[in-house]
Parts: sequence; structure tokens; C-alpha cells
Amino acid sequence: MAVKRNVCRIGYLAAILLMGTFFIPVYASGTTTTTTTATTTQEEEISLTKVSGLVEVQAIGEVRWKKAAVGMKLKANQRIRTFEKSRAYIDLGQGSSIVIAANSILDILELKKQVEIQEGQKGFASKVKLWIGKIRTEIKKLDKDSSFEVVTPTSLAGIRGTKWSTFVNDDNSSSVYVEDGTVWLENLTGNQKYMILKSQFSNITPIGELSVPVYVTPEQQNKFEKEWQEDAEPAKEIPAKKEEVKKKETEEPETPATAPKEKTGKKGVTFGGLVGSRMIDNKYYNEVVVQPDISFGKLGIGLNILARWNEDGFRGEDWKDAGNIIRYIRWAEKRDKPLYARLGTLDRAILGHGFILSYYSNQGTNTSKNVLGSEIDVNLKNSGIETVINNVTNPRLFGGRFYCKPLKMMNMDIPILNRIELGLSGVTDTEPQHENKKALTAYGVDLEMPILGNLLKFNADMAKIQDFGQGMAYGLVGNGHIGWIDADLGYKIEIRNLGENFVPSIFNSLYEVMRPGTTSLSSIKKSTGWHEEVTLKILKAINIGFAMENFKEGEPRVHGELKVDNNLISRIAKQNIGISFSYDQIREKGESLFKFNAKNSVTTQEITYGLSDNVILTYIHRGIIDKNGVKTQTASLATKMAF
Repeated sequence: MAVKRNVCRIGYLAAILLMGTFFIPVYASGTTTTTTTATTTQEEEISLTKVSGLVEVQAIGEVRWKKAAVGMKLKANQRIRTFEKSRAYIDLGQGSSIVIAANSILDILELKKQVEIQEGQKGFASKVKLWIGKIRTEIKKLDKDSSFEVVTPTSLAGIRGTKWSTFVNDDNSSSVYVEDGTVWLENLTGNQKYMILKSQFSNITPIGELSVPVYVTPEQQNKFEKEWQEDAEPAKEIPAKKEEVKKKETEEPETPATAPKEKTGKKGVTFGGLVGSRMIDNKYYNEVVVQPDISFGKLGIGLNILARWNEDGFRGEDWKDAGNIIRYIRWAEKRDKPLYARLGTLDRAILGHGFILSYYSNQGTNTSKNVLGSEIDVNLKNSGIETVINNVTNPRLFGGRFYCKPLKMMNMDIPILNRIELGLSGVTDTEPQHENKKALTAYGVDLEMPILGNLLKFNADMAKIQDFGQGMAYGLVGNGHIGWIDADLGYKIEIRNLGENFVPSIFNSLYEVMRPGTTSLSSIKKSTGWHEEVTLKILKAINIGFAMENFKEGEPRVHGELKVDNNLISRIAKQNIGISFSYDQIREKGESLFKFNAKNSVTTQEITYGLSDNVILTYIHRGIIDKNGVKTQTASLATKMAF
């Protein structure tokens, strides 16, 4: 039954693939000589040297599949598919080969043999496309005119090497692991290109963003080797009825298990900074701040180098404490496997979906002094733990979340349901207000069920603030890429039922600044309604955002924003100019949600003008209409310096 089920699923994907247009070259070559005199090109056949389980071959564009057998000759424009516990071995000639793992679909696009007349040097130029699954490719050293290309559905281009594994996941993301030799990895737009060395690993997102190559751990390397060494068990073929053939050709296969994705941080060094003034201890100081972020693979270091001075000279206190120079040290990024850690300033800490702790910052009102907070997450295949501490030297706020995929842990293969992730969270502040030792504690459960990968997920959260109220929220979230306008779309539609004395995301970015304690909770009233967010980023330059919430017991809120990146305008006007606009409003009951310039609204326009590559002039205009309809306008002009 397992084979029959996968025949249907893989057949569906195979039919869909006929319309595929995303071809991503992956090149493999080496250099043995730089002298050539003549070449001849001819079409070549390759052969199946070993078949385990159920493997089928199809001429691209046709419906009929043929059972593969050892010794079968393969030509260009043919497709190979493997099923559960199946594997195919292809001899490419001259010592090169491809191994196709179970639950994979591979197209042979080109097979050309290229002969070097001088010195008998031979090579070949071939192209294959991996739609889904995984392959292991071993290419011997090639001459300068030879290449081998592997194509995937993601924005991936440019691999050169000798022996590597390629993975395509169900969301069209890809991965490359180099076992031997050197591999060049480049995305389709050409703005990212990395050299992957032996024992390194890199991921490619569904929109073609490459991760910085990192070395695999010994455990991961052993896992890769063991996976490819294991012999596939023969699978019995279950004949299909003729009337089921077309149905099988239009059903999508279940995505095979692939290597764990390991995202990494930014590459190299990036700089931020500002120039301005600040009052400290009732004295004004001129201020220059440089904040470089340095990355070495997964290791990242954030620095805070500053200089403050006035008529009395430089402020020496800023340099006495080395802890103020290092903002943070991190390993990997949030949700990376198997470990993410950050020590120092916390800017956007989050647990789960953020219903209890969201975008938490451990910086209070004294931003001139760094706080040594921590985030440590352990993310395993089907379970994990997230932790947050505000200050490891003087801890006061503790947070944690345990999550797991219960059906996967029990090896229960139920479509969609086996993707369910359950989480249990808790956060406590032992001193929510200064000199107030009555702890503020919140705990809750959450559920996440991917329906269409990242494109469509169902989320649900329920939480309670101890000795106070409770609330819940559930809805749909997702994100995806719109290729024809090169845009990234994100959305969230949520229904919220918040009881009395309950605030969602109570531990947030302003928590340490406000330190509200528990006194304000007693005045919170029950509210029921919906919340939605939509974000759209077009051409990586135009950002559009819209958020709206409407509760039966409170005032509706609206937020909208538009930002045009300075890089886009500079291409047209040849000048570094950026424009942004935002609108926020709290409506009165019964008023239209889309009435512009109404009461309780704030409109903000910001224009940035580059005086030079590093100096930016910023103009901000803000219009405020209070609850009585009184209008107030303010304008400010500032100079910022970016490094």
C-alpha cells in the first residue's frame, strides 16, 4: 500500500513538473590543461548500473512509465523516479556517477560527450534537473571546456566540484553538502556566490537566498555517510489499473526526508552608527556611535564603539567597562538546528508565536550600559527548547518553551496531522516593579500545523497570567514569493478572545522601559475580535504594510505604512533618496475604518537625503489629531551618519 500511495503522489508531481520553468544550473568542473586545438561534440548514452526497489523511467512529455532495469540505456529528455525504499545508480562514464535516493524525481536534460584531441584529454557536458528528493553526484576532474550541471526548482546557480549531495525539499528550498573537492554555489540573480569546501554545507531558500557555508559536525558527517551507505530494501511493485494511470500522473508525491536545514548569519562585517548628542547626568555630550556586526560563519559578534565629549573633553567612563563595547556574541540564528545562542543585548527575543513574550528587549531606560542577557535554544528534529534570561549576572526574568511534534515522535505517518507542533511556555519576572517582589508570571500552550509548508499554517495560542486573566488566539499565517512581480508576501489573520485582566505579549519591546508590574492588569477589560496583518515587499525596494484589529469591546485600530528604499530612487534620480509614510489611528465605535485624517490619528512622513555615502539628512513631519479633533503638526531635521 505504501508503494501504491507514493505512485499516486509522485505521478501527480511528475505531471505538474511538465510546466516547470525554473532551471537552476549547478556546474562541476576542474582544470587539467589550458591548451586545446579542436573539439567534437556528440550525443551520449548513459546506463543504469544498479536498481533497488521500484524505479521507473519516462520520456519527458509522455504519460507512460517503464520499469527500470539494470543495464538500461538512458538518453536526454528522459525522467527517472524512485519510490519508497528504492534507489538508482547511474554511470556517467569516465568514473563519474549519480546515485538517486528514494522518493526522488530526476530529469536528464542534456547528454553530450566532448573529446579533447590533444593529449587525449576527455570530458563531458551534461545537465540534469532534480525536482524533488536527493542525489549524490561524483564527478571526476574535468578539463576547462567540460561541465556538469544540476538544476533544481529554486533560485540556485553555479556549482563546480567533484563529489557532493544535492537536496530539494517540499517547499522548493535546496541544500548542498560537499563531501570532497570544491564547489562554487551561486544564486540566479548573481548577487551571492560562495565557495563550498570539503565537509561544508549550505542552504538555498525558496526565493534563492544562500546561506554562508559552514562545516558540518562530525555527527552530521557520519549521518550523511551512513545514509548513503545503507542499501535500499527491494520494494514490491503493485500493478496499477489502467484507469488509474492518469490519476497517478497528477498526484503529488509525499516529500522524502532530507538533510536538516542550517541557516547561518550574515557574511563578513556590516556597520551601523549615528552622530548626535545626549544628556547624561545633566550634561550635554556630542556623541558618535559605531556598531559593527562581525560574522565568521555561524559565530557573530556585535560591538558598540562610542565616543562622547563636550567642552570639558571626552567622557572616559564610556571606555572603562569592556562589557559596554561588546553588545552581544551569538551562535547561529533563531530556529537554527541544533543550537542557537546569544549572550548580551537582546533586541527581539521571542518564544513560540510570541503570545506571551514577543520582541522582548532587555535594555531599560539606561541604554548607555549593556545588559548581559541570554537566549539559548536547542532545536532537534522533532522537539526542542527555547530559553530567555534578562540578565545572567543578576537574573530577574526567566522564560522558556518546550515544543515537540508528537505524531512524528511516535512514527505515526498521518498526512498533515503528523506536522503538528505543540508547545508549552512560561515566563516569570520576580521583580516586575522596583522594590515590588510579587512575581508576574504567565504560562500557556500553543499549536502549529503547516498545511502548505510556509505558505499556509494554522496557529493557535492560549495563555494565562497567574492570579489574573487568560486569553486565546487562533488563525492562519503564511508567507511566500510572487515570482512575476518579484515580491515577498506575508500575512496573518487571527481571531482573539482576550479575557479580563489579560494582555497578550505582555513581555515585549517596551517591557523593561515601562516595568508596568501587575497594577495595570486589574483595569483591563474583556475583548473579542479579529486582527490581521499583511506585508508586501516588491523588488526588494518597496515595502507595504497594513494591520487592522477590531474588537467588540474596544476601539478599532488601523496601521498602514509605505517605504520606498533609497536604492530604487537612486537608480532613477541618481540621488540617494528614501521616502516612507505611516498612518496610525484608533477609531471610535461606529466610525468607518477607512476614514482618513480622522480623530485619534497620527500621520508620519519621513524623507532621507544622502549628502554623501555616509552622511544622511533626515526630515520628519508628523501630524497628530487628538480625540477632540485638535490638529498638531511637528517637523524635525536631523543628520545621521552610517558607516
